[in-house]
Amino acid sequence: MTGLSVIPVLSNTLDSKIEYSQTSCSEITETSDSAIIYEIKKTDAEITEFINSIATKENESTDEVFRSVQNFSEEFYYYTDFQYKDITHTVRLNEELQRFLYNKCQAYGVEYELILAIIGCESGWDVNVTSDGQYYGLGMISAVALPQLSSELGITDLTDPKQNIEAICFLMAEKIALNENHIPSALMSYNKGQSGAEVYFEKGIYETGYTIKVLGFRDAMKERKQSDTAGIKDASEG
Repeated sequence: MTGLSVIPVLSNTLDSKIEYSQTSCSEITETSDSAIIYEIKKTDAEITEFINSIATKENESTDEVFRSVQNFSEEFYYYTDFQYKDITHTVRLNEELQRFLYNKCQAYGVEYELILAIIGCESGWDVNVTSDGQYYGLGMISAVALPQLSSELGITDLTDPKQNIEAICFLMAEKIALNENHIPSALMSYNKGQSGAEVYFEKGIYETGYTIKVLGFRDAMKERKQSDTAGIKDASEG
């Protein structure tokens, strides 16, 4: 976010209640090119030979080919887009930020695609998302949470993408533990604050439009990754 270097602290409470009136998603009606599937080669020589053999294909560059190979050479997966409810959503986080997010998810024991989905529903993966003066950054985190985040993590600027990402991972790990590993309940707590979520729990409500959307994004991304991975496996066995 531009023009914001100091985050106001609304209170001294350590309450990390987070509330939103709406969420923002990036929806693109026309489909974009899907990630191209290639067989993974085990040695540098084989990778080089493989890239050279197909680099001249129409609409494909060497960089795109090499990125496709890298995507599947480790557990980390770089998302560019995915389909959800017949709409192509573009993931506008660059590879550096996605790798940073992946590593933080590993550190905090939270699911990579889940956090990526939260970011999609909160800010549309837009690192320059504007603030309403109360909620900030990729995860639209309340300034009320800043004292806790500052004390425990040293976070000072919620508009900074990396600091915001760490805050999301920390808060979701906390919410998941608080709600006995029930992800929909943890998402409700992230969205409404724990006390706000418990109002719903008392009525037997454990999912909302927000939780359905986040989990829908998560599952759609995982399906995209699984589909691409399966394509590579088939190619390697062929």
